Amino acid sequence: MSNPFIFPILSTLFSLFFLIMALLLPKTPQGIGPGGWPSVILGLMLILSLLLLIKTYRSHQQVSADQEVKEEQGEHVTSRSYRHWLVLGISVLYFFLMPYIGFVVATPLYLIAVARLLGMTGWLKIICLSIICSAFFIYLFAITLMLPLPRGLGLFRTLSLLLY
Repeated sequence: MSNPFIFPILSTLFSLFFLIMALLLPKTPQGIGPGGWPSVILGLMLILSLLLLIKTYRSHQQVSADQEVKEEQGEHVTSRSYRHWLVLGISVLYFFLMPYIGFVVATPLYLIAVARLLGMTGWLKIICLSIICSAFFIYLFAITLMLPLPRGLGLFRTLSLLLY
């Protein structure tokens, strides 16, 4: 059985190290400078990593107590350890399909697949969430930050040109 504390500890150390590195970047008098955006993101990542570490610690105590009770009663304890492999496979498929079908089509499909796989219920809620998240990403990256997103080929390119 794997240790549930590995990821929270590693993500905390990662965010702490790179936050320090981002804070050491040179400052500019007009604006946030090259370390501004990374500092904000890494600061949030550090906070969330610490919260995850606390949550993992609390749930680990609860799971240990539940497993002891089940083992005493003779029940078999199982886990759904295959889901992370499916999420990885879907992510790889998303990465390779992105140049062909574009960000506008690939991202909502990816979010729907991952949400269903991770146990989210209600198709209307999932579809609305995926469309809102995709629209937010398009607004943030393509419009606000002016970063080009993959548009796809053929019909998919035409669709993305219509949307942004």
